[in-house]
Amino acid sequence: MKGLNLSIVSRNFIFLILLTFLPVVSVFSQAIVPRGFYEFVFGGQVTEFDDKKQRDVPLPGCSVNLYKGSTLVATSPTGSNGKFKLKIPPDEDFMLTIAKFGYVTKKIAINTISVPGGKFEYQVDIDLFKVFPGLDYSVLNQPIGRIIYNATLSPAPNFDYDKAFTARIQAQLSKLKDLARFAREKMRLYQAAIDAGDLLFNEKDWVSAKAKYMEALVLLPDEAYPKNKLAICEVKIAESGAEKKKFDDAMAAGEAMFTAANYSGAKMKFKEAAGLRPVDPLPPKRVKACEDAMVGADKERMYTDAIKSADQKFT
Repeated sequence: MKGLNLSIVSRNFIFLILLTFLPVVSVFSQAIVPRGFYEFVFGGQVTEFDDKKQRDVPLPGCSVNLYKGSTLVATSPTGSNGKFKLKIPPDEDFMLTIAKFGYVTKKIAINTISVPGGKFEYQVDIDLFKVFPGLDYSVLNQPIGRIIYNATLSPAPNFDYDKAFTARIQAQLSKLKDLARFAREKMRLYQAAIDAGDLLFNEKDWVSAKAKYMEALVLLPDEAYPKNKLAICEVKIAESGAEKKKFDDAMAAGEAMFTAANYSGAKMKFKEAAGLRPVDPLPPKRVKACEDAMVGADKERMYTDAIKSADQKFT
């Protein structure tokens, strides 16, 4: 490769959060390198907006892939800090994709054709957001930016964003801004449903909690958290139904025994019901009624026995 025996290291930032390019002042260092030497390191950080914290936070687990046509050339996953870095080969047109399951995928075109020798570095900040049903994401089928070599860049030639390309896709970027705003509002509604569901879950209101988790799943059908909570709620609701039947059966048996004057048996059934539902005031009341009835029955029996004994003495 022909070119300057010059090492040029530049850190320009493309902020794709609102999908407009905002380069900052570049810092250059120069060193003598062999003629024809070429190295272009492209890196940056992937973030998402945290509705609770009201700020962008690193997004780990993203796949940052470099393609030449349909061929994968290089890949770099984002770590816990959301950062990635990969080397871009010379003399080609590439497409960089930034993706994560459940999130939108963004693309950046990178052109390294006819770049003179040198050492280059370029960084971008990219914001991803979750995919919500009902929103049109076709605007993301095309790249949202293009990186090219700029020989006229001051104070030294380097890679920069393609201003002409950006100007041509302003309508696309405007749509993407709206899409990001809609997605953020959907995320706010999702988080509100999750928070409400968690509160009801902690209060053991399984039916109401289930409704809130279902509301969250309508907004984000692939999210694991509401699915897991929903499953627990359904188990708890089923358990509650089984316990209700046991309670109702114990109370019904107790009432039947009470009517038949089997106060001892009724008392046992009402105590069983009280154990199944400790906060219900009815079973203890029925236990007391059984005890009172048993005392009354004892008195009645004693009275009857006394009458019988007296009658026997006069016969």
